[in-house]
Amino acid sequence: MNSASFQSLTANLGLLVQSKTDPLSGSVDPAMIRVYAGAHKGATAFFRNRPFLNLLIDALDICCAERPRIFFHACSVGAEPYSLALWYLHRAQHQTTLLPIIDATDVEPAFLNVARTGIYPRSILEGMTEEERSWFEILPDDLVRVPAAARELVRFRDAQSFLEPINDGPYDAVLAMNALTYVSPDEQSIAIRHMADRAFHVLGLSAFHPDSIRDDIKRIGFEPVEARAEEIHEAWVERRVAHPPQPGTPEYSWQLPAFSYAVPDREYRFCSLFARAEAIAPQ
Repeated sequence: MNSASFQSLTANLGLLVQSKTDPLSGSVDPAMIRVYAGAHKGATAFFRNRPFLNLLIDALDICCAERPRIFFHACSVGAEPYSLALWYLHRAQHQTTLLPIIDATDVEPAFLNVARTGIYPRSILEGMTEEERSWFEILPDDLVRVPAAARELVRFRDAQSFLEPINDGPYDAVLAMNALTYVSPDEQSIAIRHMADRAFHVLGLSAFHPDSIRDDIKRIGFEPVEARAEEIHEAWVERRVAHPPQPGTPEYSWQLPAFSYAVPDREYRFCSLFARAEAIAPQ
């Protein structure tokens, strides 16, 4: 696909790449990709939470004797499933690590059309390490492309809401990252139940409704994976705030107070990876 084709594909989308700085430390993080199509919006980034990627790969190394099958809900324009594919290719620590089979979807078909190209504005490289930037193909007209080796690991399915059952699987891991904040607590319970129905080992969830997450997780027979919890918490750069968000506000399910903040059920509220009670999770 050339520049003109990419511009045509994104002509009816609002697509904005924004630099991202940790509001507390001032350090630079990989740029955010914000997209808009009608009533749907997406906010994503490459390598959005590196410690989470490490933990997920370690957990699946323990659980899977064959190539892990992974399902992404709410994948927007594809940055997060591609990030996991690139992490497997370049950062997996164990020689025995098996490359994944990744399926991904989003509620918005126009976002998936962009994701399938693997092409993005070159400005997405801002905030990445030099090594991470080297993983992308540089194209003319200030564009970059995810390399073929990573694109071949990801299949973008037809559009689907996470409030609907997953029709394929089962999968070793099902993820819906920074997405449950867009639905109500009751809808969150429905979504988590549908995801757990097709998740054989682990669920990846973030930006959920904190007051009900413990009951939602216990109801499906999963438990928090507490390994690297603080490291992962601190890596949600754009969500961290100095003062706890107030219940009943739009920010309550999105913003994260300090990891040291004393709050009930913190092992659930401050967790991003949940495992079936019988699964072996890294400690």
